[in-house]
Amino acid sequence: MKTTHNIIAFLFGVFFILFSVPNILHAQIFINEISICNVNKELDPNYDYSGWIELYNCSNTDINIKNLYFSDDSEQPLKYKISDDRILPAQGYAVVWLNDELINSKTGYSLDTDADDGGFLSVADKNGNIYDTMNYGQQYPNISYGRPVDGDTTSPLVYFIRNTFGNTNNKAVTATEVIKTPKISTKSGFYESAVKVKITCGTEGAQIYYTTDASEPTLESTLYTNEITIPSTTVLRARAFKDGCLDGLIATNTYMINKRKPENLPIIFLTTAPENLYDDMIGIYCIGTNGIILTANNPKANYNRDWTRWGYIEFQDEKREVSISQPIGLAISGNASRGYDQKSFKIKGKTKHGKKRFDVPLFPTREGLRYKSFLLRSGGQFSTTVQLVHDACIQSLADVTPLNYQAAIPAVVYLNGEYWGIYNLRERKNKDMIYSYYGLSETDFDMIEFAWGPVVSNGSKENWNKFENIVRSSNFSKNEDYEKICELMDIDNFLYYMSIQIMGKNMDWPNNNQLVFCPHAKGGKWKWILQDLDQWVVGGSPINKLQALIESTSTLLSTKLIVYLLNNEKFKDEYITVQSLVASSVYAPERFKTRLTEMKKAIETEYPYYQEKWPTQGKSELEKTTQNTIKYEALACSQIFDHLKTNFSLGEIHSLNINSTHTGTPILFNKRQIPVLP
Repeated sequence: MKTTHNIIAFLFGVFFILFSVPNILHAQIFINEISICNVNKELDPNYDYSGWIELYNCSNTDINIKNLYFSDDSEQPLKYKISDDRILPAQGYAVVWLNDELINSKTGYSLDTDADDGGFLSVADKNGNIYDTMNYGQQYPNISYGRPVDGDTTSPLVYFIRNTFGNTNNKAVTATEVIKTPKISTKSGFYESAVKVKITCGTEGAQIYYTTDASEPTLESTLYTNEITIPSTTVLRARAFKDGCLDGLIATNTYMINKRKPENLPIIFLTTAPENLYDDMIGIYCIGTNGIILTANNPKANYNRDWTRWGYIEFQDEKREVSISQPIGLAISGNASRGYDQKSFKIKGKTKHGKKRFDVPLFPTREGLRYKSFLLRSGGQFSTTVQLVHDACIQSLADVTPLNYQAAIPAVVYLNGEYWGIYNLRERKNKDMIYSYYGLSETDFDMIEFAWGPVVSNGSKENWNKFENIVRSSNFSKNEDYEKICELMDIDNFLYYMSIQIMGKNMDWPNNNQLVFCPHAKGGKWKWILQDLDQWVVGGSPINKLQALIESTSTLLSTKLIVYLLNNEKFKDEYITVQSLVASSVYAPERFKTRLTEMKKAIETEYPYYQEKWPTQGKSELEKTTQNTIKYEALACSQIFDHLKTNFSLGEIHSLNINSTHTGTPILFNKRQIPVLP
């Protein structure tokens, strides 16, 4: 009996052990050091500057960290996984990059932690058992943070004056104070003669070093001692240093001495270290030696990479009031247009670079919106249209429709003090646009871009696939099937989107250049975003675009969705109505002519200088191409009614003239409000 009791007790002990495994594993792997804001210190394997996490293995055995999981959410330890074989050596270190190396397989998001107010990180095995966690404080550009002794979880975390990337933290020098950014007395701008400049720093005892060639100041640069005289065009950059302190940010000013000052247009000064542009290994503006092929039209080149480099932007409106002056992430934008001499830029505002966003009204029509990023667009694809204003004009006229579109204003850009021509400052057609308009973070919605097939731009494709399956299995001649689809997509948004694209006979659409998004919240519907209209009304093409879609052999939903929906009589009637409103109200020839002429007038004084700088891109005669575009657009408005008649076997076309003496009173046409009365 006694023996039996002992056996039972032993079995109970085993049972208790089997079912009481703690969630915290015996420590072998530690989060040893992080650099969330790595902006130009450590290059990742893609020759970009991603944030990184250093792991430390305290055991005497090598560990394969494939299938190791990271998370920024204490409730979900299995968010981001390492999918490739990686060895974390015994008593050694391995660096994990915060780029495509860590991907959430369900959502498609990569781990990109917010450095503004600090955050949380954990590392776990595939069963969710935690190896280590780190609650970190505010992070700063190029400053790493971690454990003062490798694997020590008892001591307070510290900032390192110099990171110990892939090496021991033991005996590394730490600090708590960040040196303040220097202040430069004379603001950027245009001056007729030499200017005198003073530089100060609010950190007592700090020494200021400066450069005059756009490079980043170091302790090897010129030491500031007294007032500086700037005799010629100069990009002045200053940074302060002090023993026992963490490096701060760089102050940047651009002085155009005895140079022509552009009239009536905003000025943008872009600054980045010259090697960020032209170095063969890391330069984003050159062919270089680490490039890729992006399109068939361009060679293998660095500028095809999605690299971001640390820079600075100053924005002065046409009154020369400074509204933006801050560090940025600078990247090349576009596809085939990356091969042009004058390339487009993405301007990113992130805490990683020094400031979280741009809290200024960038566009007169967008008061109150906040931006995480924007574009400086060089004009778009070459064509017979008014390149610099064509796409921006067409999109701007959609301001009376239920469509999101990219607002734009023209500006003159100087890159490292050199004239870089006219650009369009534009909203981006990405997740940052959804943040600006709807306040949604990237985890709150899906975004799909169609580039000869659906590609995930944000979130995942799961919801789109469900939507597509429902569409393809529906019989739209039945109203109940149509109503079901109306619950999943914004029909009004889609009607205006398709009507605009079809009337303009966009030549680079619909298999390409479609962008849709859908909020995850209950009741969220798919919406279409108007974008990339460079090939709209080009050359006065007589093509019947809707008929072309109907007859197309493409099976892509981006091409066939409207064809399916037109099997429903209600949708067909709505399409005919909206298409009529688009041609005779939204894009009425006089409205289009007025808007395009205004936008052309805004840049015509500057245009000859732009042509001189970029003769290939500026080869169009501004007045001639403006008049041609106006003519082609009017022709498209006229032709669309003939196409409606043909496509739907309608009767004769009649003009309906509407007059009203009541200002602002809405007038309905087939139960739809006429957006703009002529």
